[in-house]
Amino acid sequence: MKAYAPEHIRNVALVSHQGAGKTTLAEAILFKTGAIGRMGSVDEGTSNLDYHQSEIEHKTSIFTAIGSCEHESTKFNLVDTPGFEDFRGEAIAAMSVVESAMVAVRADGGVEVGTEAVWKLVGDHQLPAILVVTKMDKEHADFDAAYSQIRERLSGKAIPVQLPIGEGENFRGLVDVALGKAFLYDAQGNATEAEIPEDMRDAYEVAREELFNAAAEHDDALVEKFLEEGELTYEEITQGIRIGVRDRSFFPVCAVSTMHGGVGMRPLLHCIKEYLPASNVRPEIKALNG
Repeated sequence: MKAYAPEHIRNVALVSHQGAGKTTLAEAILFKTGAIGRMGSVDEGTSNLDYHQSEIEHKTSIFTAIGSCEHESTKFNLVDTPGFEDFRGEAIAAMSVVESAMVAVRADGGVEVGTEAVWKLVGDHQLPAILVVTKMDKEHADFDAAYSQIRERLSGKAIPVQLPIGEGENFRGLVDVALGKAFLYDAQGNATEAEIPEDMRDAYEVAREELFNAAAEHDDALVEKFLEEGELTYEEITQGIRIGVRDRSFFPVCAVSTMHGGVGMRPLLHCIKEYLPASNVRPEIKALNG
């Protein structure tokens, strides 16, 4: 068995309202990284994580399951938790043993009651978190609506690190805000660099300024540089985001579809590796009230 230094391990709890797609998301990550050779399906009862007979019959997660994979010499331990309220204790237990969380919000439904409940748990445990807008390929997908609800109902400190190109059946790529580049995906999930669409320029500029300001917030020298030059290097942005995520002053928002080879999966893997804390960086554990 390969040994990993603590700084090369990410322990992440996957939480959401029921049906937001977090188990499928975990499955897609395992498949994309080569940890499994076939991507299972919750609806078809072939998921690698919803393996218990009760989960197969009911087509929903009932127990916590752990999937492990490797990306760029970093080990990811993904702790997939049930979204159904009756099994919320599984999510509470999972958050006690991880250093971060990934919260799934469906593009065709936005923030739901269960989303708010698990977000409160993330805050109670003081966990750094990434918000992932899932199901971008669905018929009524609306990233802007889902993002507005995230800002209004979860945190005003949520900022997109990616902007989707298209929605629903037209979801075909992403604009990486930090890189300032667009990527279009083929049916196998392979990305090709492209120009940022003209009709997205204004949205990109708004997101870029907000992201750069958040990245520079913890370093006076970076603030001054950004104000004077209007630019930061990619390394400076990454470091600033990493610091902001780990002290919970910033929550990155990503957009993905697990269908058609997985649009946005590689950028999400990058966010997990670069922004979420390692296993040797554990926030102070405090007793919960009540």
